[in-house]
Amino acid sequence: MTDSLTLSSEQKDHLQSLKALWEENEGEERFAALRLREQDVETLRLIKAMLEGRGVWSYDVTRRFLSLVRALAPNPNLDVRLLRSPGEPTQFQAQLRELLYGASPLPARLKEFISRRHAGGRTALQLLCVSDPHEFPLITSGGWKSLKPTGEQERIALEIVSRRHFPDLEGQFSDDALQTLAQAEIYRLALEETEVEDYLALHRLLTWEGSAKRSRRQTVYAPLPQTTGTVQESTPLYRSSETSVRAEVVPVQSGDFAKISTQQVLSEIEAEIALRGFTYAPLTIRSYFIALQSKPFALLSGLSGTGKTRLTSLLAEALTGNTEQYLNLPVRPDWNDSTPILGYVNYLAGGGTGRYVATPFLNFLARALENDANRAAYFLCLDEMNLARVEYYFAEILSAMETEKGELLLSNGQAMSLPPNLFFSGTLNLDESTHSLSRKTLDRANLLSFASVDLRDNATPSQLPSVISHELRQAVFLGAKVKSVAQARARLGGIGGKRLDGEKIVIERLSEVNAILERGETGFGYRVRDEVLKFCANSFDRDGSGLLVPNAPTDAKANLFAAFDLQLMQKVLPRLSGTREQIEASLLDMLLWTSSNDAPRTAERLQRLKFRLDRDGFLIMD
Repeated sequence: MTDSLTLSSEQKDHLQSLKALWEENEGEERFAALRLREQDVETLRLIKAMLEGRGVWSYDVTRRFLSLVRALAPNPNLDVRLLRSPGEPTQFQAQLRELLYGASPLPARLKEFISRRHAGGRTALQLLCVSDPHEFPLITSGGWKSLKPTGEQERIALEIVSRRHFPDLEGQFSDDALQTLAQAEIYRLALEETEVEDYLALHRLLTWEGSAKRSRRQTVYAPLPQTTGTVQESTPLYRSSETSVRAEVVPVQSGDFAKISTQQVLSEIEAEIALRGFTYAPLTIRSYFIALQSKPFALLSGLSGTGKTRLTSLLAEALTGNTEQYLNLPVRPDWNDSTPILGYVNYLAGGGTGRYVATPFLNFLARALENDANRAAYFLCLDEMNLARVEYYFAEILSAMETEKGELLLSNGQAMSLPPNLFFSGTLNLDESTHSLSRKTLDRANLLSFASVDLRDNATPSQLPSVISHELRQAVFLGAKVKSVAQARARLGGIGGKRLDGEKIVIERLSEVNAILERGETGFGYRVRDEVLKFCANSFDRDGSGLLVPNAPTDAKANLFAAFDLQLMQKVLPRLSGTREQIEASLLDMLLWTSSNDAPRTAERLQRLKFRLDRDGFLIMD
């Protein structure tokens, strides 16, 4: 056979143009590309840790593995249907290890796995790729279509692979393993042409053009209703630029939900985040988790590079296991109104009838609304939220959060509601390019400060203790919390075997703090009181054990004081901003109050604020 397998000049030019598109992205597309690379590296690292772990996988661990492999490229064959045969998941684990590490030649292992698993060759190849992306390609229909192989190239590749690995087939090119290896030969040429680092990078390069086009099409149009000035909840507001994505959530049985504690869920989340190599100060993850349960709006402020944005995605992924349930929305300095969030009507489009311009946020909100009944949690992060004035572009959502229905009125007269399964986070950087937040915004959020780091703290667990499924994690996150002030008062009244009146302690301490702040005209109202009560109540598990004192969960008093201490940091201290004349008296009185009350974190923070006030003569929120 004299035919040689080569790429055409058109294919080479196409690959080079895709590489240029990938490497020369600007703005939001550049941000998305870099973030995708970072996620791929972390996903591969987590998969490697699972493959190198010893012991037999449980059903939930196996599901976790499949979801991680699926995160690199959508594949409907990589789901729980693989685990429905008798003897699962032990049998799957054994056959997977034979495919990845068996002593037989690769073609034989590939044929064996396909025949026993009833899976396609591309599915088997995807499992091989996650174990060694430098050696095995990740082939998808989108990537294959982008590469545009010719029939002649496929014929030559089949003959090459047949002679090399399957001489007994004698031209029977319908074999799935043979066809898969032939496709891999063509991908090898594409890898050599592009000179990217591995086959996963090649997959991203081949499919990025479509992703970039979708990103540019996120501003889409829908007909403007003929009626005006009315709310029509049943009428579609817009046409999404993507097909509707339904979260993979199976109904959770009430019995299963009751068996899982919030303490167990938090322990697994902390272990997963640590395994990924991210280090956070003690109680940071728990405080963020409880803050979102208590009020679906949290702000993360402080030093750049301390993992604020990553914490939002890490928690979302640990809870949901589904990247479609998390959206990172970078804020731009030119956001002067709500149109980047809520869209607007383009009256010049649609032949004069007008069309509604939707946004990524509205698409995400629609998915959250669609999956509300499935106990699927959705997480939105407004990255660098204070690059623009929050009150300009976020005012409608801030107001909707405080209404019973959470209703957002759009510019075409229609309304959407903020569902209870949607959670907002915002990251704040503090430099000369950012804006300070108003008290209206601070009142409606928990502010977590990332003001200090310990660079020596980098310990990680040796293995991933995945026991609880993502469905149950979300069910606990959404269902184990108190949802009203009345429920918060009831839970606080019953802690410590009713020997400790938690509600009375919280309100009395909060009243003392408010009296101090009122002297400097920085006091707070009923909203802060109610949200502090809910946070303190959610710091206790359903059985009354404390979540903020992991080493002594039965010490209700210590947990209550820890929760109140954190709330002083998150809800009260951000109000201390201004000149020396405005806030010095309140700051000193607060320091005096902490000396006789159990609030060590607040006391330490106040000392830092006093130092800055003495040095600069003023304070700004951080």
